[in-house]
Order: sequence, then structure tokens, then C-alpha cells
Amino acid sequence: MAKTAYMLVLAHSIKHWPGVCVAGREIRSGESQYTIGPWIRPVSSHGEGELSPSECQLSNGRQPRVMDFVEISLANRSNDPLQPENWLIETATQWRPVNGQYQKPPLDLLIDEPPNLWLQRKERTDRVSSDHLRRSPPDQSLYLVRVQNLRARFEWKEWDGRYKQHRRALFLYNGIEYEFNITDPQFSEKHRSRFPAKGHPSNTFSVTSATGCHLCVSLAPEFNRYHYKVVATIFD
Repeated sequence: MAKTAYMLVLAHSIKHWPGVCVAGREIRSGESQYTIGPWIRPVSSHGEGELSPSECQLSNGRQPRVMDFVEISLANRSNDPLQPENWLIETATQWRPVNGQYQKPPLDLLIDEPPNLWLQRKERTDRVSSDHLRRSPPDQSLYLVRVQNLRARFEWKEWDGRYKQHRRALFLYNGIEYEFNITDPQFSEKHRSRFPAKGHPSNTFSVTSATGCHLCVSLAPEFNRYHYKVVATIFD
């Protein structure tokens, strides 16, 4: 069922560049105030659902930013049991900024508190098998969580005979150490000077104090029988 939705953007991350993934929480207006609704991940009908920059460009000509309020037109639910937040976008309607209509909520009001981040026994913390998710579909494939001891590791990795840059987030959540890929372009740009030269050792650095920070984390679409976990936004 088609609908117009208001969304607080909590992620605008890289997905098959120049494609992007945009996601956030629905904003529902009331008579005197708004309420925070469920997660929404607008997706396209091409590729793995990534959005081209033109598909999410705002009517003022710029791209949506994290903590923007935007109005979007959604055609229908994707009905993907492994990414239940997915909605197919209505491509004929441009997204519209509505920042002036709402006061931004503090992040602490948006926090999710799952017991763990899609853990699967005897698997690495950065992935979960497709078979496991089909047996136990997730309630959510997006979370905003508060973590401790966040560090980033920038390094070069060889893949199919080519070297590519890799950015990893290492953090503590509910007493468990995790390590996810980072797909947050603003964080990568902010810290690009920390990337080592090709052939040099990796560089690991602390991002925040041990008191913690907020991350938007996501389950990615299936790749080689796994769904990998990514940090889409680092609120540092």
C-alpha cells in the first residue's frame, strides 16, 4: 500500500558506490507533538535495492544528511523477511526536506536495546548465515545502539588480485566484542588522513572515550551465503 512518510534520517551510507543506503525512523505527527515510529529503509527495484543519488536527492538539490527530517513517497512494502524495514520507493516523486517542522530528538530517545547484534553461535561477530536467518528471521535488520570502547582499523586487503581499502569498527556491546565493516562516508572522509599507505601496516585508533557513543548498525543483503553486518553511521 502506497503512503507518504516522514523520516528522521539515521543512515546515509555507501552501498555499491555510487549507490547509497538511506534509513531512519518514521515520524508520526500528532495534534501537539510527534512520535517516533518504526524503522524505514527505502529501497529501489534495481541491484540489491541500493538507491542512486538521483533517487534520494531532495527537492532543494542536495542529498539527505544524518538527522535530517525528510518527506518520502513509498510505493509498497518489500516484504523481505530478512530486512523487514524495506519499502520500495515511488520513483516519480522527489524527496522533500521538512527540517523546519520538527525539533530533533536526542539520540538517547531513539536507542534500541537488543540483547545482541544478530549473533550466531560458532560464527564470527561480523556475519550471520543466510540459513540461520531463514530459520530465525530477525525482528529488525537496523538498530541504533550505544556502544563502548569504539576503535577503528584502517587497512589494505587483497581481493581478486587487487588491493582495496578496508575500514573496520571494533567495539563492545553488552559485554561482547564486535568487529563490523564501516560504510559511513562522513566518518571515512573525516579520518582519511589516518589511512596507511599501501603496503604499510594497518592503523587502529580510538574514536571516542570509553564512556561510549552511538552507532547505527545494519544487516546487509546476502553475499556468498552470508549477511554481513555494517556500521552505517558513527555518531562521534
